[in-house]
Amino acid sequence: MKNLAIKIAVVLFISMVTIGCTQKPEDIKLSELETTCDYVDAIEICVDAAIEMMGDKEFEDLSEEEKEYLEVIEDKLEDIERAGSKKFTESEVKECPNFERVKQKVEKSPF
Repeated sequence: MKNLAIKIAVVLFISMVTIGCTQKPEDIKLSELETTCDYVDAIEICVDAAIEMMGDKEFEDLSEEEKEYLEVIEDKLEDIERAGSKKFTESEVKECPNFERVKQKVEKSPF
């Protein structure tokens, strides 16, 4: 019985962590971004959302709702980049361990 309770607790904890880690671009608050890596990670969230929405589709094939959501993502990206460029230099941003991975994703994104 004790093992069952522990297993249930572990499953619940993992579920909460996993669900809590999935953030949408519109949920990103610029005021909560403090480090260069925070900004890079925020850009990655936006780019991942855009890539996921696009899938194998062309922009013209998206619904109006999807096109509007891409605009929301693009606006958020611009806000993040504008705010980050006021706080950090390009060389500081490039020092973030995730920079190269995010750069590659940006190159594949519709932006």
